[in-house]
Amino acid sequence: MQNLHEYLLSQKLDVAEKNIVIYIYQNLKPTAKLPIRDVALATFSSTSFIFKLAKKVGFVGYSELLFFLRNLKASNQSPPKTDADILDLGSFTSYQQAFIEMLEKYRLQKIFVFGFGYSDIAALYIKDKLLLSGYNAHISSHLQLLFNEKSADNLLIVISESGENHRLHEIVEHAKLVNMGILSFTAKTDNAIARIASLALPVGAWSPLASSSNFTPLAMLLFDYLHDAPPSSVDSI
Repeated sequence: MQNLHEYLLSQKLDVAEKNIVIYIYQNLKPTAKLPIRDVALATFSSTSFIFKLAKKVGFVGYSELLFFLRNLKASNQSPPKTDADILDLGSFTSYQQAFIEMLEKYRLQKIFVFGFGYSDIAALYIKDKLLLSGYNAHISSHLQLLFNEKSADNLLIVISESGENHRLHEIVEHAKLVNMGILSFTAKTDNAIARIASLALPVGAWSPLASSSNFTPLAMLLFDYLHDAPPSSVDSI
């Protein structure tokens, strides 16, 4: 039987959909029922959403999805991996000190966050997280606001899966010319944006299982991991 994790990746499920399948898998018992309403309540979704999910992954309905997952669990295969497993967060401990020092350096300055397309979702999330943490964070495509006489005092955070987006590359190059700090989240380190960045974080480069459809949630997950690191773990690096 196909590995469930690989199957889910091939179906390009979003984070909410994967979490529902993982919840069902982890809470299935050999004979006990798992009502769809209970799953909806536990995963903060709805019965109609779960039914559509079952159809999306190739089943007639919820009962067939349960049958498939119950058989998979009985075969003693490994449970599906979460995004945290895919990213292997432990591989990023060496980045924590530099990441936190960079944010603290610009705590009293402006932080601009950029991401185009799907990456804009991660950019908005990171901006909001920084605002809640007391940083002066912004999302703006107006370069006259980004580049001025005090640009060197500011930080630019860029999220780009390929790291080769022409528009973002121009922005990063300009930021470097005016001596702004640059923090990048890209799917690998060998790309135009990462090579310019002051600190380049490779999102997903640590595992061949990280598909392109996972880049945005993985970027948010990595930011949370580095941003929320307890002081003790950072001091010990």
